[in-house]
Amino acid sequence: MAQADRRARSAFGFCAEPKREESKDTKSEEKTEKREVKTDAGRDEKPKAARDEKAEKAADKKKHADTSAYLRKLGQMIRARSPGVTNLGEGSAVVRFRLGASGAPSTVTLVSASTPRHGQLARSIVSGLRAPPPPGGSYDGVQSFRFH
Repeated sequence: MAQADRRARSAFGFCAEPKREESKDTKSEEKTEKREVKTDAGRDEKPKAARDEKAEKAADKKKHADTSAYLRKLGQMIRARSPGVTNLGEGSAVVRFRLGASGAPSTVTLVSASTPRHGQLARSIVSGLRAPPPPGGSYDGVQSFRFH
């Protein structure tokens, strides 16, 4: 009987074959599926990016800590080589230096000094330095001295 009604309608031009309607449930399921696909893709990428960022921050933090520890050790070694009192009188000097991969100074340059002898003393303190190998392979530094 339903087929007869359908034929009758189509004979009168009201409608052709009945249109297949998708229920709201079906549309909702498709949208949910699409959301899940997007969400799953985002979940895979976001944690990886976050892990990379965290790893980079951790590496930077470790590098900074290594450099800080090295500078503390270097300062201790320079102070240990510096005389407490000199017969040169009060004065100051500034030297620029580079430590190679072995920790030995490869260059020591006098930047300024109150007297040539204060400059010579500062150069000899840094030139005789034997530090542990610097992080990163080399270290460029500037050291000022105040002599009493």
